[in-house]
Amino acid sequence: MKRNIKLVVPMVALVCLAITVFAFKAKPFPTTSKLANTTLHFKYTAPSGDYSPAAVMDRSNWTEVSPSQKCLGNINQDACSFSITVPEADESTYLSGSNPSTRVSIQTAGSSSDAYVTNLVDSTLATPQNISSAINNQPKP
Repeated sequence: MKRNIKLVVPMVALVCLAITVFAFKAKPFPTTSKLANTTLHFKYTAPSGDYSPAAVMDRSNWTEVSPSQKCLGNINQDACSFSITVPEADESTYLSGSNPSTRVSIQTAGSSSDAYVTNLVDSTLATPQNISSAINNQPKP
């Protein structure tokens, strides 16, 4: 009889432990959803044919366009169009009417009369972040 009790007591304890473990269901960790991004497209309008670095960096010379209106290809000669990818929730902070806002810093290279876009960054962050999605430079029209 003592032998049976020695076997039964651990078995009962094991069954009780198993019931206790499976009786309480752990809540799954909430999953964080990735914020949606949106892409904004801008095209350059050269004032009086001006492709100087100052004119290309001037955000008022860039107008938001549909994706089908952006330039194709990239020949580093003159500014033509660019696209930026930004969080959808912050889209309005990257626009000033139909122009890029002050958040968009346009970086250029080239000569004093033929500048082209090399990079686009969000200049409001402590460490400027690249927001370039596409840069399309072309020969002057």
